[in-house]
Amino acid sequence: VNKKMDFVYVGDVCRAVEYCVTHHTEFIPRDLNIVYDKKLTLGSMFHILEDILGSSNDLIMFNKSSSEEYTGDPGLSRATFPTGTYLGIKHGLRNMCFPDTSK
Repeated sequence: VNKKMDFVYVGDVCRAVEYCVTHHTEFIPRDLNIVYDKKLTLGSMFHILEDILGSSNDLIMFNKSSSEEYTGDPGLSRATFPTGTYLGIKHGLRNMCFPDTSK
């Protein structure tokens, strides 16, 4: 079933944790969702990966949609972290597919 879900790049989770650790004197909420504003389905994630990899696969189909969502509210996260903290899911997928091995 093609539900909207929150997919988050693990590097952005690390960036959020780093921000909390280095800004410990500021008010950091005890509970907040580390999520992006844009909610994606598994099908849309698949299409992003197709674009990144420069390929397509017509054999995989996401016909069934669902009105249920597994998503969080990004409002508190947006208010807590400065703009640019998150690199985004496209950056994360690109980095996961083609890691920078020069380090």
